[in-house]
Amino acid sequence: MEFAHGYVAEVDRILAAAASIFPANPQVAELRRDPAPAGVAVPAGQSGLAAAAEQAATNYRSDDARATALSEQLHGEVRDAAAHAQQANDSARAIRQTATTSARAVIAEGGEPHNMVLLVSQMDERLAAMQDQIGHTRQRLQSATQKIQAHGADMAAVRRG
Repeated sequence: MEFAHGYVAEVDRILAAAASIFPANPQVAELRRDPAPAGVAVPAGQSGLAAAAEQAATNYRSDDARATALSEQLHGEVRDAAAHAQQANDSARAIRQTATTSARAVIAEGGEPHNMVLLVSQMDERLAAMQDQIGHTRQRLQSATQKIQAHGADMAAVRRG
């Protein structure tokens, strides 16, 4: 039985290390946005300065609206990524807990060969589940990273005007 306990301890160590790569409480900054400055009324008339000021104000409002929309999309992507990371953390911990519970149940049945085969089989399943969880999470977070980077590039384009 000592072999079984040692084996389960090693599997638990591996699962604990795998679960630790997912953040327990990801922090997501809240969107804080200063209000757009109020525009000054453009003097009436047909002067070139008035027309240029009106055009600049129109461009500013358009850029501000675009930046606001992009900022909200960006924060939405970040919130989604953080939520997925939290879900991944919960799933990884559940995989580890399931492995622990099933190992205890099998070990309690005794050290017969068929129990040891069952133990190894169950631990292999839990290790495979953790591998799948890591792979799935990696794909989701890479996709989120690409979206966030694209929003960042769009924001830079708005800043350049």
